[in-house]
Amino acid sequence: MIDRQALAARINDRCRLTGRFTLRSGQISSHYFDKYLFEGDPELLQEVIAHAVPLVPPGTEVLAGLELGGVPIATALSLATGLEAAFVRKAAKPYGTAKLAEGAEVDGRRVLIVEDVITTGGQVVMSTEDLRRLGATVEHVICVIDRSDGSHDALHAAGLSVSSVLTAADLDAASAAPEQPPLHRNARRVQDGLHAAGSVARVIELETSARTAEEAAASLGVEVGQIVKSLVFLADGDPVLFLVAGDRRVDPDKAALALGATRIERADAEVVRQASGFPIGGVAPVGHPRPLRTVVDGSLRRFDVIWAAAGTPNAVFPTSFPELMALTAGTIADLG
Repeated sequence: MIDRQALAARINDRCRLTGRFTLRSGQISSHYFDKYLFEGDPELLQEVIAHAVPLVPPGTEVLAGLELGGVPIATALSLATGLEAAFVRKAAKPYGTAKLAEGAEVDGRRVLIVEDVITTGGQVVMSTEDLRRLGATVEHVICVIDRSDGSHDALHAAGLSVSSVLTAADLDAASAAPEQPPLHRNARRVQDGLHAAGSVARVIELETSARTAEEAAASLGVEVGQIVKSLVFLADGDPVLFLVAGDRRVDPDKAALALGATRIERADAEVVRQASGFPIGGVAPVGHPRPLRTVVDGSLRRFDVIWAAAGTPNAVFPTSFPELMALTAGTIADLG
């Protein structure tokens, strides 16, 4: 059995996704924690259950998995302990046996509620009340991940004690970058800019160069088009940042049309550094010394995840097209 720290790291690696996700709040995020991925992974679920078995209170007679995420946990825990399992719906089905709790009988028995993730515990409290009305004795709840602040006021008020395999703090620690040298000052400025903008993206420094789109794509194992090239041009003498898919080139005529400019030319290294604060090959979409007009290549919408420069030729961060637009307040254009 692996230790809790290793388990948290494996769950974090398996379930923390990058892409384009619509959250319950309606906001768009480039990161998402998909709990069902560890529940559907037999090897990882086996490790979870090995840590959960010692948490089952003595005298437990039935494991009650709550719809939906608690069901696979309760099933696996039943196999490991030999205890019977019941599966608790949010509402009794209106047909057939019309039961709220399927599987093992709960009336007159000591029932342990099993859940995958607990945040406020509201559903646990409602299911506890349902089971008690069916005659069950319910005093404990076990979950894989406790994402609450640790107070559990609603659960304690319902007469429940709580045990968890992992906490949110365990996962946060697992998602933190491993011990490594501090980020280069330019990359740190980008990271700070991302955080200030509300992004959860993390800057990473590659061991190899990401100065060109081809080098970055090879280092990351992605398509060249997923790399965001950062090119600074002068439009009628004013610096403009163009963020372009790695497999596209900037057509000067289309760029001029997008800007309403009469003359477009590439900026030299000194102008690039003065305008963006970064060297060529590391120009990031954030962290500039002053607002920098930005034009974004619309073809980047092809990809769920794209990678942008982060201040140095080997620093990058993952993002999505919607997040990139939000970070830059840029203008979308057809540049190729």
